[in-house]
Amino acid sequence: MRRAVGERISEVYADARWQPPSTPIRLTADTARTLRAEGITMVRVAPSFWHRITGRAGGISRRDISISRFLSATDHGPRD
Repeated sequence: MRRAVGERISEVYADARWQPPSTPIRLTADTARTLRAEGITMVRVAPSFWHRITGRAGGISRRDISISRFLSATDHGPRD
């Protein structure tokens, strides 16, 4: 069974604090662009997904990723 595209976002950085998203969402290039348009610059994901995006090992404390970094790491790249 293939896993759904994107990884679930556990928290977003909005209003100068970490908080759960208002609805369950997965991090894809399209949702990243939407979040960036809403002013959200950072998201918190599972450490394994963080590793797939960055290529670096990361523990619990290293699972935050910027939206712009995610978009630059995808094949789609940023679209402004």
